[in-house]
Amino acid sequence: MSLLLMGAWTGGAGKGPSVRRESANRRAPLPQSVTATRHDGRRMVLLLYAAIVGIAGVLGTILGEFVFAGTGPELFFLIELPPTALGFAAFGAVTVAVGLGVPLALVVYLSRGIDG
Repeated sequence: MSLLLMGAWTGGAGKGPSVRRESANRRAPLPQSVTATRHDGRRMVLLLYAAIVGIAGVLGTILGEFVFAGTGPELFFLIELPPTALGFAAFGAVTVAVGLGVPLALVVYLSRGIDG
């Protein structure tokens, strides 16, 4: 399309700066109380972490009630726990807490290094 036709078609603004009109569909900004902050995300991750560790402890308790073998779990292959519901609950909770906590701590450490 030539510049003359383009100028006539756009109302004379052939190569000038583009001017955007406000759209009627544009949403209003969210109020401060609705927007997410960095602390809200951290709180959510910590609550999810605590819930998962709690579920592992409860499942360990249930498993400990139904296991009839005489040997208990060994925590990190070093600490022998009793073959009771409490021993299995501790094993499940601590194993999941460490298994999720170490990568989560690494993510926090690396993200602070990138932000700062």
